[in-house]
Amino acid sequence: MHVAVVVALLGALAPAATLGIRAAQMSSLALTVNIGMLVLCGGLLALMVRSFVSARRAA
Repeated sequence: MHVAVVVALLGALAPAATLGIRAAQMSSLALTVNIGMLVLCGGLLALMVRSFVSARRAA
């Protein structure tokens, strides 16, 4: 599970960095794909962190 969190974190950081560096130079398709990947990986990361917190509280 921890490896999945790291993959989700890297999956969220990569498009965020790309958008920060060259968002103005991207085509509309590339911009949409990067924003979609950022949203999906960020959502997955938030759900996993929430799962870790609830498991810690239950124990």
